Amino acid sequence: MPPSIEGVLSDTQRESLEIVNFIFHIIQPDAVGNQEVIFLDEVQLQSKQKTFFLDCFREIAEGTQFVFKTDSVNLKEKCVQLMEQSGRFTELSRHITSDFAERHKGPMSAGVFVVAIVKYLATSNDWKKLVFLVKMDKRPSFPPWAFPDY
Repeated sequence: MPPSIEGVLSDTQRESLEIVNFIFHIIQPDAVGNQEVIFLDEVQLQSKQKTFFLDCFREIAEGTQFVFKTDSVNLKEKCVQLMEQSGRFTELSRHITSDFAERHKGPMSAGVFVVAIVKYLATSNDWKKLVFLVKMDKRPSFPPWAFPDY
């Protein structure tokens, strides 16, 4: 097991995050037939949605840096392609999502798989890009006990 690597973005860098490309696909592990993943097109986020996802990404960026395992060459290659070939963003996001769904068959919960390219100000006038891959589980917004019976 490789040693843990500390977060690599400073507070200032995390605050400078901006979404460049954003898409999500729906994963339904218990779907009948070949509908395990429902592919969507790239999303243009509204202001409140951008704020929500940027807050999520900032929180994620406080954690440790992901290090690719030697057997995940395909994922690393796809992430590099995402950043270098913006015209293939939707296509590549679909490949990554399909691969994720295939590798996590079994007790995975339904939800969405977010693929995003985010830029940040590394140093003055020097923007760099990151790839965020986030699985968000489908959960009720409010617990059943939150609403009294009338």
